[in-house]
Amino acid sequence: MLLNLSAMSAIAAAALPEPLPKMLAALLHVAVVPGALLAFILVPTDEVDLVEWLTLAFGLGLLVLVVGGVVLSLLPGPTGPIAVVLWTALLSLGLATFAFQRSNTWRPPRLGSPWATRGALLVLLAAAAARLPGLGYSELQGDETEMVLRATGVIQGFSDALFYHGKGPGEIVVLALPYGLAQILSEDAARLPYALAGIVGALAFSLVARRLLGEAGGVAAGLLIAVNGYFVAFSRITQYQSLVLLLGMLALLCAVLWSRGGSRVWPLLAGALAGAGVLAHYDALFVLPAIAVVVLWRTGWRGLLDIDALRPWLYGAAAGLAVLAVFFVPYVDSPLFSLVTDRVNDRVGAGAIRNNLGSIVASATLYLGTAFPLLVAALALLGLSGLIARPSGTPPARVWLLGLVWALLPLAVSAFVARKPGTHVHVATSGMMLLAAAGFATAWAALASRRAVTLGTGEALTGLLPRFLLLGGLLGGVALVGAYLVPVYLRTAAEVVRENRVESLPLAWRPPGGLPTKERFGFPYQAGWKAVGALYANGTLRGTYDSNEQPQVTYWYTRGVWRCSATPRYYLIAENVQDELDTPERVINNEYHPIGRITVAGEPKLRVFERGRAQPGARQTTWAAEDLTAAFVQQASRPTFDPGEWARGVVSREGTPLTVRYGDEIDLLGYQVLAEDPRPGGVVRVDLFWLPHVSARETHRIDVQLGSEPRIGDGSGPACDSSGDDRDWRAGRPFTQRISIPIAAGAAAGSYPLLVSVSRTEQGGGALTPTGELSTRGPLVEIGQVEIGAGSGGR
Repeated sequence: MLLNLSAMSAIAAAALPEPLPKMLAALLHVAVVPGALLAFILVPTDEVDLVEWLTLAFGLGLLVLVVGGVVLSLLPGPTGPIAVVLWTALLSLGLATFAFQRSNTWRPPRLGSPWATRGALLVLLAAAAARLPGLGYSELQGDETEMVLRATGVIQGFSDALFYHGKGPGEIVVLALPYGLAQILSEDAARLPYALAGIVGALAFSLVARRLLGEAGGVAAGLLIAVNGYFVAFSRITQYQSLVLLLGMLALLCAVLWSRGGSRVWPLLAGALAGAGVLAHYDALFVLPAIAVVVLWRTGWRGLLDIDALRPWLYGAAAGLAVLAVFFVPYVDSPLFSLVTDRVNDRVGAGAIRNNLGSIVASATLYLGTAFPLLVAALALLGLSGLIARPSGTPPARVWLLGLVWALLPLAVSAFVARKPGTHVHVATSGMMLLAAAGFATAWAALASRRAVTLGTGEALTGLLPRFLLLGGLLGGVALVGAYLVPVYLRTAAEVVRENRVESLPLAWRPPGGLPTKERFGFPYQAGWKAVGALYANGTLRGTYDSNEQPQVTYWYTRGVWRCSATPRYYLIAENVQDELDTPERVINNEYHPIGRITVAGEPKLRVFERGRAQPGARQTTWAAEDLTAAFVQQASRPTFDPGEWARGVVSREGTPLTVRYGDEIDLLGYQVLAEDPRPGGVVRVDLFWLPHVSARETHRIDVQLGSEPRIGDGSGPACDSSGDDRDWRAGRPFTQRISIPIAAGAAAGSYPLLVSVSRTEQGGGALTPTGELSTRGPLVEIGQVEIGAGSGGR
């Protein structure tokens, strides 16, 4: 049945027309079926119930997808439909062989109690209700577009696409494989794997709490994480957090099952799942102290010196390291490994003790609102007060210790160690929610009356009314949290966060430092960029542009149209941009004229300005984003365009490779001519690809000219994106320099040399001597020829 499902889902992923069902079918093929087969082989069904087995099967499918995706991505060649189907078919057939061998002894897991099953369904429904509605409304944000561009690079066979990421590649390959199979992408399809991981991750947390606290505590924990604003936001974007949540929770669940006398397979699974979580992001490391606490419950302190007691976990650690080695062994051997240390230094820094409490409070206020922290704190305090009486059924003190370790360690790192804590503090909320659920379970046990009220049916009713009141209080608190979540995350008619209207909400509070203006993920936002992509695709817009939006966002939606800050043809100005880039308002007002605007739901969201004077009687055009979205998805969202430097580095596929060294300080790796208007009085645009061997700042100058005698174009000075001078050269870090070369109005048509030189600008400096096989004219190197004339291009 599973093999048939795998085949049918592969066919559906290729044949269905719409991106979302294609993505769902692709996930069935690449993850769900292999995960179920692996669960048949490894998960002891006599130690789990059906809900736990299904949750573990989904998590194992994610494990297979992450590890298999990394292997397939690092192999030579593209990761297209044939490669994905062949890989998954071989994997599924291999797993099916072992699963078939177990079929004679395999028994289905027990159903579990009705209350446990209903509680799991309640958690799933609550988590899905907060994560799935309007999943595709928002356009891809900055970090999301980097993810999608790197996934595109993986599909096209750029193995370095994973290495440019600077961290674990799990979040890339989870999208790359189903995208490579489906061959089309929309925002909701791109986010679906992460949304599903977030929903099942909430259930996994509930199952961990149920094992530790009982059924009441498990439901409370599941409802709390279902409305945790951090996890809601991160389930609505294409990023790692939901993967870390699910894989980390399942690793902890395996540890809990082992601590209760479970079989030796649980440490092996815990290690592999935790390793896959770290492949998604280093934040997954914070689950390891919690796992260590749980391991001590079975071994005790003396067990740390008993090799036989620890042997299962030595195997588990080996499994986790093996999973990590799949990626990090080749990464360490790559020259791009310095990106890892750069990222760690940027995020964490070194040495100093910091005080990030203000930024943490501001972040939590934005993502969680005020009702959620108060609800968590109230439940935890309620449990502590009830813990004094120690009623029967109270969670043991060691569970409270686990929650404290799980909460305080990542909170301390974010508050006092990290240089940029950002939203990474979300990992501390898992321990806090466990403490709150423990408080609820303690109060639930304390409210059990010793006297039974006998109903007419003979059924005993014990302490029912107080427990109903407690449950009602929990549900009421969850409803208050939902009253904040809905307008902030789900309602699109007013983009509350992007329009800076959070403080007007009834349940909002302004922290002393105000709400954060950066690192705002998962909130509704649409400016009409899909419409821009469709207008470029159908030829309505032609030529270069600049914008106040991040380069990676516009690169994805314009499909790599050349962006230049020096005399672009268009300025595309969006409303309510996060991390907005400066644009020259005076230049736009004096040298450009508005030619149109893009509306979303009838509201103007993006203005288009074109260089030059408006024609007499010309009227602006209004484009409705809703009318152009389908065209963009069907025509322009396929993984066939150049993913840019985010996936393939600085050297373009269409560029000309070179080997030119200037002194011992920098290499010119290649160039690409993009002759948008190669005529007298027009412009030639050039990409130069550089690799510095020294780290320097404002001590070098790159000069570019077109023509020698006579010189008909000068591109020296600031480059198109102001990267020409060494404002920030870093040894071993390649970069792209974009240059606009205005062509003299009196230039004659013909072929002209493109000349490049590099010089030091500090006192006593001078031109660097070029070496290589190309012809030189003093310090100038002729790297190629450019044809000038109507309709000509460059070579």
